[in-house]
Amino acid sequence: HPLILVEKSRRTRISWITCCFDVWIAAGGQDPRWIDERSGRQILMGSTENRQVILASRKLEDIQGSQWFLHNRVKFIVDTLFKNNVRDHWPSFPDWEWTAGEARTSNGSYINAIASGPDQARGAGCTLVHAEEIAFWPNARPSIEGMLPVLLGGGHLIAITTAQVGTYAHDIVKDDAH
Repeated sequence: HPLILVEKSRRTRISWITCCFDVWIAAGGQDPRWIDERSGRQILMGSTENRQVILASRKLEDIQGSQWFLHNRVKFIVDTLFKNNVRDHWPSFPDWEWTAGEARTSNGSYINAIASGPDQARGAGCTLVHAEEIAFWPNARPSIEGMLPVLLGGGHLIAITTAQVGTYAHDIVKDDAH
């Protein structure tokens, strides 16, 4: 499904799994089982290059900020893949370059770290938005609603949060987010 919200308890490793998915998307991962149920078209199968992943968190820096996820989870995953000879199993796995808020691959894909905020994700379309701990974002509703336009035309949103009653994330779970 193009829009997924995982309301979790602590220590479920869903953030790690989603960071692995971020890497897979940026590296050009392909899966013929990804079919859009409405149109019957394959999703993400047109190209293995030039994909855009946005990694969003409540804040940009410090522990649990989006840059922290980029460098302490995503980079760790990529480094571990290379240590374990990923190209023996995935020969076209791209090279990666890292800056404070971005991972750039040799296939033209990016993973960008951004803070929450209604105007942070505006701009060109993207393949995937990975949003961490949305129940704790100030201005969560305008932040999430501001991300949706960049997903038009086939993008996906995976939002992850620890359960928290009385938040926009909880309203989404209850299907009460008007």
